[in-house]
Amino acid sequence: MMEPVAIALLRNLPAVHPVHKLLVQHLRDAVAVNAIYRQHVLPDGGALSEVLALTKGLHLQYVAKITNRTDLCNFDLEDDLHRLTVDDALPGFWSRDDSLSHWNAIKVFVGDVIGVYYETDSSVSSDKELGEFAEDLRQNGGMASLSLPRTVDQLIQFVSAIVYICTAHQALVSRGLLDTFAYCPNSPACMMRPPPTSRHPNGYTEQQMKEMLPNPDHVERFISVVMLLFGGYKPAEVALGSYRDRYFTEQPCLIAIENFRSRLRQMSEKIRRRNATLDCPFDYLLPENVHEHFAV
Repeated sequence: MMEPVAIALLRNLPAVHPVHKLLVQHLRDAVAVNAIYRQHVLPDGGALSEVLALTKGLHLQYVAKITNRTDLCNFDLEDDLHRLTVDDALPGFWSRDDSLSHWNAIKVFVGDVIGVYYETDSSVSSDKELGEFAEDLRQNGGMASLSLPRTVDQLIQFVSAIVYICTAHQALVSRGLLDTFAYCPNSPACMMRPPPTSRHPNGYTEQQMKEMLPNPDHVERFISVVMLLFGGYKPAEVALGSYRDRYFTEQPCLIAIENFRSRLRQMSEKIRRRNATLDCPFDYLLPENVHEHFAV
């Protein structure tokens, strides 16, 4: 989903544009990573098709359908969690809690930077380059449902969504895959017979349940693919908040970056204190484990 954003960004926004400077570091390698996936992982005959029960081409159609329905201007993690009724209903839902911490920190940071350059809604709606960027995504990026950012709040939502997806969301998904798929019964790559439609004794016996799972050779190949793509739990080489390339030189923006780093340090300390009390620590979203940009 982020590849067309990266392409449209470079095609429409000059390097001095504030939105370009905000996003370019987070979109680094997005095109290269997707190229690897298209060539070796996603196509028919690729790595996933050899180990997953995929109907030919349908997984790519599904990705296109989701992208077409995506409206980054209206993306809001808190609203999504509320709609799913898991915003405050489940205690110990660490992925929700840590994701919200990242989302709020990112949104505050983006708002601080955007506020330096866009003081009124009219300054957003009159930005021709920004409008061409969004329109390019609608016309050529597969995001037909994307709303054009017309207000400062919409622009903050739009940019925050992209930064969040490229960083915290990517870390949450990729770092959890090996834990999810390493134990086959937890999430089998494919099923060798239809799932049961009723409980035992009218449903499957234990032996039939075992027969439903893929054979050990198939499981080994699948785990190998997951480990190759997503294995490894070392800290990010360039962690969120690093901003080693100094695109911003304005003092208010430098202060916003330092405040963002401070929030991330506070988040890290809070997560570490919590994890010290848990039998199974949840460290997927430790800020030092979250890459600043897409990574394989």
